[in-house]
Amino acid sequence: MIEIKKLCAVTVKSDCSLSVQETVAYFKDDVQVSVDSVSNYELVPGDLLDGKPDEVVRIANALWTPEVIAAWSAAHPKIEPEIEIIEVTDSDTSISTDDTLAVEIAEEEISAP
Repeated sequence: MIEIKKLCAVTVKSDCSLSVQETVAYFKDDVQVSVDSVSNYELVPGDLLDGKPDEVVRIANALWTPEVIAAWSAAHPKIEPEIEIIEVTDSDTSISTDDTLAVEIAEEEISAP
């Protein structure tokens, strides 16, 4: 009979972030015969722990004090992307054959040594 065990390896990094590897191991007669990686992920101080393995939650709760979370947040500020809204107007974007030829000639002249 094959016994299945869910395993979880947690590595604590120097900045108190966690590297988590979840696996499923298969045993026959108390000897591991196979292992499958289920998921690998990183967690940083302040991340939500809902649905994470008990081992991960215990380690995070022990390490991630309010001071650690504040220090992490200060060291890694969230940068909001700048978004520029450009107004698009309807215009005729068709190019005539003569315009295309002129562009091709200009490109050749520019690239010639």
